[in-house]
Amino acid sequence: MNVVFFGIDKFMLANASVLDPSPDATALRTALTMTTLIAAAYFIGCWMLFGATLGMRIAGIRVADATTGAPLSGGQAFRRFLVLWIIGPLAFLVMLVRRDAKRQAWYDLAGNTIVVQ
Repeated sequence: MNVVFFGIDKFMLANASVLDPSPDATALRTALTMTTLIAAAYFIGCWMLFGATLGMRIAGIRVADATTGAPLSGGQAFRRFLVLWIIGPLAFLVMLVRRDAKRQAWYDLAGNTIVVQ
């Protein structure tokens, strides 16, 4: 948890804005890299080991291989995270626009995964 706070602290202390580049761009890059690596380890690890993150477990859902229903492989979890990270907050909107029987979003299609109860 201290690593997360360290990353947030570095991000806030960088004083970056859109119009004025950060005087400490290295600290900002370090904070963003650390935050991304922590998120990747959490999501990919939880999806591979447990089939769900803590929030997914509370909601009573899990992610599985779309073809076999088995737990995710490392490649599937990585592809799913990568696409989810790229589209970010638009992930929910993509699900609303894209309609199919399995209700898969782009990150589910990339990893060949499906969310099940």
